[in-house]
Amino acid sequence: MLAVKMLISNDVKVNFVQYINAGTIKRFEKKKSVIFGQNIVAGSRISGLGAGLDQQENIITRNSPNVENSLMGFGLGLMLTGTDSALIMKQHDFALLGLDQLTNTVNVAKTYSLSASFVVMMVVVDSGFEGPQASLNNLDEFASLSRSPVHFLNTQENIDRAFKSSETPGLHMMALSQKSMKSALVSYKDISENTGIGELIRNSSQSSTLLIYFGLDLNYLNEINSEFNAHEVSTDHLIISGISSNMKVDEALIFHYKSIVVIDTSKSEISYAQMFLHKIASGSRKVTYVGREPSAKWSYVNKDLPEVTPKTVYELWKGNLN
Repeated sequence: MLAVKMLISNDVKVNFVQYINAGTIKRFEKKKSVIFGQNIVAGSRISGLGAGLDQQENIITRNSPNVENSLMGFGLGLMLTGTDSALIMKQHDFALLGLDQLTNTVNVAKTYSLSASFVVMMVVVDSGFEGPQASLNNLDEFASLSRSPVHFLNTQENIDRAFKSSETPGLHMMALSQKSMKSALVSYKDISENTGIGELIRNSSQSSTLLIYFGLDLNYLNEINSEFNAHEVSTDHLIISGISSNMKVDEALIFHYKSIVVIDTSKSEISYAQMFLHKIASGSRKVTYVGREPSAKWSYVNKDLPEVTPKTVYELWKGNLN
């Protein structure tokens, strides 16, 4: 049986929150910056996501009231006046109240010559039982309405790329999984490469199947990988680093594989993953799409899990080969 390469390791001491905190400090400590949000320097500090920020000399931290549209406007105003800032948002659905700023103000700001950036970091509440609004997972709509990318904080290398990208002026949205916040973070730099749209992990030189993963919680990808390995099918993984209308296909890389599975974990019924699928679905290559089906479960409190099981993903892929 083929060895299963786990995507989450318990042997690594640094978790997602610790690494993201270190990246946030490194990104904003270089010059006077402002970081704000609800309870980022009090209480749980968003389950630790704001820990240590108030101890940095160049970072001004502020606990903010529950006024999301004003908070978006505050950050964008700082950006327009030349000050780098970040809003740490403990739930992705809070961004719904800032959509006016993310559409009108952001698009007006693009006509300015900007010298600063504004980072909006959102926690996608996918750990379960928080209810239909709190468990919003619709990052695609935010990328579309703001015409700005949303970066996925899902691997060490993708986190590094997100913060590096945020050094350029303008709006930068980031998202991480609540389910993964305390999970160990591993680096794949010895077996991976940056493709421009994500991290390609080569598990075997014999792999002819590529799993392209649009998501934040890598446990689901790990379970799918285990299902393929149980049937002695080796797969490589392309873990997407973010979504935007400018996602480009590296034909030499993608088309090396005989079959591709595009896995989309969002609740967006029209998604960037589907757009990407159309770009690569050409020729005789077998391409399988796996996405979430609209469900009545989304309307009441429930454990938030993709409706398609790893076994079904494998069966869909196998059926598509015939």
